Amino acid sequence: MDFTKILLSIQKNDAPPISNHKGLIIYFDDATLEDIGKLDVVKIFDHKQALCIFESVEGAFKSVKERILVHCGAGISRSSAISQVLNDFVNTILSENEADWEHNAKYGFEISPIPNRHVKAVMCDVLYKEILAK
Repeated sequence: MDFTKILLSIQKNDAPPISNHKGLIIYFDDATLEDIGKLDVVKIFDHKQALCIFESVEGAFKSVKERILVHCGAGISRSSAISQVLNDFVNTILSENEADWEHNAKYGFEISPIPNRHVKAVMCDVLYKEILAK
């Protein structure tokens, strides 16, 4: 049984499409601003993508209040950066659910999170300067 209603998939530009995917697919490389200009870096996470994530999650959460699954190809730095900020957004801003926030902060990752600092900074910037400023 699938309990996940909101699926956020993070992929590299050259990743194959996900079949039967219902949710949001964001394409960007696991890179920081220091990586711009390197041959293997194709796409850096940006403000527009962060805003799209927040709008999608907020709209879906308000209508169905279901679980959110964030995954990416490697599952370490891109997904953990986005998941950490979304945990704050969903469990302290969209709802006041301290128990879920604590559980996700403690157990929400299969491996120790190593968040991509650029992705997390962009997500935080959009959250605090735009979403909460509305």
